[in-house]
Amino acid sequence: MQRSSFRTPALMMVCLLMNACGLIKTPSTPLPDVNLNVPPLAAPGGTVVYASTNAFQGFTLPGILSHVAVNGQASYAGETGTRTFNVMLAAQRPDCPEANGNLICTTSRGGGEVIGTLTLTPGQKVAVSLSGRTLDQAAHTGSGYLGLQFQDGPRSGTGDTLNLSDLQANAAL
Repeated sequence: MQRSSFRTPALMMVCLLMNACGLIKTPSTPLPDVNLNVPPLAAPGGTVVYASTNAFQGFTLPGILSHVAVNGQASYAGETGTRTFNVMLAAQRPDCPEANGNLICTTSRGGGEVIGTLTLTPGQKVAVSLSGRTLDQAAHTGSGYLGLQFQDGPRSGTGDTLNLSDLQANAAL
């Protein structure tokens, strides 16, 4: 009997410690795909292209959950050459001009924060892993607009696109 009484408090303590460290993950929830038209000849760090639709529409998490992560696939279609992009997230719809279904913002007007970085070569899919404080906020409020900021590589041509697909969000207790 003493063994049993020792195991129960020890097990409870391990569960509490795992919970406090964010080790208990929630089931994944699918998010819609995001397609962004990359503006031609965008200068590095100067422009952010946001999707005009809320990526978190209809998706909210209770405040007790944190450490939100979004994982999926990214693919780039366009001219040859490897490019690096920052993935941005704005908590509210940016007040920027709309073109081709996207919001075209200067870095200061978009109000977003970097939640990940992607290095892409046209025609190849890469794994995406996004996280950060703004992502937690978007998951709690149900409002978040994903964007893309060119950082390095050959400048984009007309018609270049980035697709984020198979997106799954999860959080931890």
